[in-house]
Parts: sequence; structure tokens; C-alpha cells
Amino acid sequence: MLLNRLRVDNHMDLGLLLKKIRLDRGFTLAEVAEAVGVTSGLLSQLENGKTSPSINSLEGILRFYRVPLSEFFRQIEKETSILVRASEVETFDTKEEGVSVSLLASKLGNNVLESYKITLSESAKIPVKSTPPEKNGERFILLLAGSIEVELPDGNLTLNVGDSLNFKSYLSCIIKNIKDEKAEFILNGNPPIL
Repeated sequence: MLLNRLRVDNHMDLGLLLKKIRLDRGFTLAEVAEAVGVTSGLLSQLENGKTSPSINSLEGILRFYRVPLSEFFRQIEKETSILVRASEVETFDTKEEGVSVSLLASKLGNNVLESYKITLSESAKIPVKSTPPEKNGERFILLLAGSIEVELPDGNLTLNVGDSLNFKSYLSCIIKNIKDEKAEFILNGNPPIL
């Protein structure tokens, strides 16, 4: 049975696709692991997205499933959208004090658009990674709450609720909360931001 006979959800990643193939074919983790020469633990980690397979491991697994490598990746590349439910959003604190970052949907297929919802407490600030000019990337900010100041090489810009800013990714940038209340904004860009 070839891969194109499998129904794959749009949000499926490499590990989930491997798991779907295994379950569709009725194999246990132990059976596949033994046939391929890897541990059940490693195979479980691959399927759950906790680690990435080596090319040799992936080829071995796909050979066991009788799925051509090229067809497997064609299926992965069919992703055209990523949906992240509010309950699935990952939020983490950064090394900068008073900064909370929520990773929104990102890295669709071969693209590297990253999107974040960032919360800055009073007086908090966060640097945004710049890139070499030849990367020709962009950054975009949409302010949802509070007020922020964006420090760019050619001057500082103040954004209020509803304001947005688009700038080239090679520009160094620091975003600061300038009010006595939290500031919240969407930040996205290509190449990666933080």
C-alpha cells in the first residue's frame, strides 16, 4: 500500500505521519523497532516529535513500510496550513525579565515564518534577532494592548493599540514597554525571529 492511499491531516508532521503509517499497517512499536534495528523508545520519540530521525533510520523505517522516501516527503510537503488551538499554544519565559512569549503557528513546510504573541510587563524589553542583509527577510509587529517603543537604527517609533510596523529583518531592533501596564503584541517574521 503506497502512502498516497493514506489520509493525512494538514497539521501532521514527520513523526505523526510515521506513527499513522505504522498504525495503519497494524505494527507495534516493538515489531518495527526490531525489524529496523532501533529501540522501541527511539521509535516512540520519533513518532511523538521528541527527536528527529537520522536519514539512515528514516530510510530503514520507510523501507520496512515499503514507502519510497520521495513519496513520504511529498506527503509532508502537502501541508498548506497549520492550525494551533488556543489550548495548544506553548508559552515560555525568556532570559529577559518580565517577558512572556507564546509560540503561534510557525514553520509551515519548508517556510520559516515564525509568529509569536509577546507580553511585556512594565518596563520590560526584548531584542529581536537581526539577519544579514542578503537574507532579505521581514519583521511585522501588531500591537494588541498597551504601548511599546521600537528602537530601530534610524530612530525610535511608538506604537499604540492597533498600530502595526513592518521592517527589514537586517535591522537591529529592541521592543520596550513604555507604560505602567502590560503590553501585548504579535511579532512575526522570516527568517526566524528569536
